[in-house]
Amino acid sequence: MDTKQLDIGKCFQDAIAVYKVNFIMLVVAALLFQVISLVTLLILAGPIYGGYCIMLLKAMRKEDKRIELNDMFSMLKKPWLLMGLFFLQGLAIFAGFMLLIIPGIILTTMWLYSYLVMVDKNKNIMESLKDSWVTVKTKGFWMNLALCIIYLTISGVTAQIPLVGWLINLFAIPFAILLIVSGYTQQFTEEPVVSTESKPFADAAEEEGQA
Repeated sequence: MDTKQLDIGKCFQDAIAVYKVNFIMLVVAALLFQVISLVTLLILAGPIYGGYCIMLLKAMRKEDKRIELNDMFSMLKKPWLLMGLFFLQGLAIFAGFMLLIIPGIILTTMWLYSYLVMVDKNKNIMESLKDSWVTVKTKGFWMNLALCIIYLTISGVTAQIPLVGWLINLFAIPFAILLIVSGYTQQFTEEPVVSTESKPFADAAEEEGQA
C-alpha cells in the first residue's frame, strides 16, 4: 500500500476549502443523515454515511470543491456491506469506550478511514478495517491519534451544549468529517472514486454513470 504522511495543518486547510464553498448544503446533508438514521432505527446509517463520505471525497478532489447532494444516496444501491461495517465497527468501538474510554479512542483511531476505504477502493468489511488499521499503524499512529482526538472533540463537545447542542452539531460534524477525509486523501493512494473494476460497489457506480 502506497501511503503518505499525515499533515494535520493540511487537514484544516482542505476542510476549510470545501466547507466554505458548501456551507449550507453540508448542514442540510448533516440534518438529512440524522433524520434518516433515526427514522430507520440506524439501519440505513451505514449506507447513508458511506454516501456522505463519497460526497465529501469527490468535492475535496474537485477543483471547484462543490458537493453533489445526490452522492449522499449513491450507496443505497449496495447497502449490505456498509450496514455490516456500521454495526460491527460501531459495537466494537462502543465496547471500547465502555472499557475506560482509552480502548475506544484507540479503536476509533485505527479504524478512522474504514468507510472511506470501503466506498473509494471497493473493499469488503474486513479489508476496509484492515487497510485502515495497517495505514494508521505504519504511517503515523500518533498523528492519526491527534486527528482522531480533534474529530471527537469537535463532534462530541458541541453535542453536549445544553439546548442548542444538536443545532451547533449540524454545523460542526461536517467540518470534523472533512478533516478525516483530508487525512484519507493524504495517506492513501488516490484512485477514481468507487472503482468499477471489482466488487462490492461496481454495479452501483455503473448504474449511476448510465443514468
